[in-house]
Amino acid sequence: MLKKWSAVIVILLGAIIAWWYYPSDFGANRPPKLPLTVPIAEGEIVKSHEEIFETGKGYIIETRSPDNYEDVIAYYQDQFTRLGYNIIAVTPSRSAEEEMVTFVAQQHDHTVIVEIVWNGKLVYVTTAVHLHKWVLT
Repeated sequence: MLKKWSAVIVILLGAIIAWWYYPSDFGANRPPKLPLTVPIAEGEIVKSHEEIFETGKGYIIETRSPDNYEDVIAYYQDQFTRLGYNIIAVTPSRSAEEEMVTFVAQQHDHTVIVEIVWNGKLVYVTTAVHLHKWVLT
């Protein structure tokens, strides 16, 4: 009897832990617990969801922007500066098919990594927000 109860408790505990860590999908909406200071480019949110990073939980938001590539870069440079982020890196890169700039910016409790990609037609922005905590409150 004790073995059966132990197995039930282990299964129940496993289910609770899996539910607790299972990332939520927010579809085309801004994640509700995303810090208000995280800038998101104007445009259509294509996809957003929770993510589990090596430093804790966070979010990934994918946006398609109607603005031109240079304006989106300027937006993030301005917003990170205005909102008091420490900009750790700004890295441009280019291939035959696309141009890309990556920002890494940090505030006291989270890090934001933004990839802005221009393929000659559209500007795509992927924002990864590392919250540095395991429980999102």
